[in-house]
Amino acid sequence: MSAASERQLASGSLAGLDLHGYFTADRQLAAQRLMQDIPMSVFAAASPLAALDPAAAAGPAANWGGRLPEIGDVVDKYRIEELLGRGGFAAVYRATHLLMHAPVALKLLLPEMVQRHPHLAERMCDEARFAALVNHPNVVRVYDVTHGEQTTFIVMEYIQGASLAQLIHQNRLRVEAVVRLGIEICSGLRAALERGLFHCDIKPANILMTDDGQAKLADFGQARRQIAGDETGILTSDIVGTPAYMAPEQVENPTGFDHRADIYALGATLYHALTGETPFPNDQPLQIIYNHLHTPPPDPTVLVPECPPDLADLLRRMLAKAPADRPGNYAELTQEFTAILSEAQLDAPSVEPEERGGRELFGRLRRLFAGGRR
Repeated sequence: MSAASERQLASGSLAGLDLHGYFTADRQLAAQRLMQDIPMSVFAAASPLAALDPAAAAGPAANWGGRLPEIGDVVDKYRIEELLGRGGFAAVYRATHLLMHAPVALKLLLPEMVQRHPHLAERMCDEARFAALVNHPNVVRVYDVTHGEQTTFIVMEYIQGASLAQLIHQNRLRVEAVVRLGIEICSGLRAALERGLFHCDIKPANILMTDDGQAKLADFGQARRQIAGDETGILTSDIVGTPAYMAPEQVENPTGFDHRADIYALGATLYHALTGETPFPNDQPLQIIYNHLHTPPPDPTVLVPECPPDLADLLRRMLAKAPADRPGNYAELTQEFTAILSEAQLDAPSVEPEERGGRELFGRLRRLFAGGRR
């Protein structure tokens, strides 16, 4: 890093600063040198289109700089019914297809963004194209994308449920639910990889849970596609991902990582679901990234004593700093999760049929949460 860049970092001004160069040039960065109050906007792909998490809602529509549709408005052939969530670049609505009389989710790029940042419209179209390649029960389906001078939006499967981020905010998940979640998201990621896709932003806000407990992977806004060694999608030196879950190589080599970065992010997500905490909780993005690069994650059994040793070991390997030290593929991961689930079920107390029937009345979603007997 140049002396000018060092002075820029020390001053707290990050405009145009290449953080990737900062980390690769100084692998021995001391924690005390990390800046305070680094804005999340540093991470150019820190889910700029992540509007599926209602917790991201901020401020009245008047502050968005462009008119958003109101409840009852008709966008193309979709009547707006409810705002599900919004972020700095897009808003997501529940809508009704007026010809099919069916519910859909509409992800709409803010009008001001279309005018000021035309490339975001193309990125949203890329998201739709990539997601539409994957037809799998553990991936949110994309039906259509519309791009015009005033609006760009994606038409998606409407999920009746909540995001994993919302569920974790209420309570951490039980061990069995975490393992089942791992199996289902591995299945969705494997289907995406078969189409040459890396998701690049696995996190709780991008996993939706249906009311009956099925996990669905959402938001391919940061995805890359690899075909015969060539990558398309996001091909910049910007850091992609979300600091709390991103793999070390996404910082060190933003254009050179592969699906094992998704395995790392899934490990961080499952760790969060299991323990109620991210592997490296901290308010400062640079400190979090430093820990991803250099610090082993805390043993999950310290926070969750009932966590099986095999699951703790698997999460540790998924969170290995070097991609080569992680499980190499989703089939291997699924086998390990399945073995852990089988052992947990064998060790669990037997349940009489009538008791089991009564419990099932509460649905799978109730059994996701921590507490009670395993």
